Amino acid sequence: MGPAAAGYGEDQRWTLVRVVALIATMFHLRVGITTAWQAMRRLGYTAQMPTFRAAERDEQAIASWRRYQWPALKESPPGEERGSASPTNAAKR
Repeated sequence: MGPAAAGYGEDQRWTLVRVVALIATMFHLRVGITTAWQAMRRLGYTAQMPTFRAAERDEQAIASWRRYQWPALKESPPGEERGSASPTNAAKR
């Protein structure tokens, strides 16, 4: 039984609010969100987000960008040293 079958339309995510509502509907029992979360953790459920990928996603273009452009962006500009944001940095005193 998914969220759509429980009357939540096309959104296929179970939220704690929805789980609490489902428990109330099925078992005529009111529980808090924390209680539902703790029970689900004991049953082995973990928080997960579905992975959505764009239909237009171009894996080859992404691989090329990661290989050639990303390393250049990660490098420090030439002639500049890496700095420190620490207020106790000796160079700033």
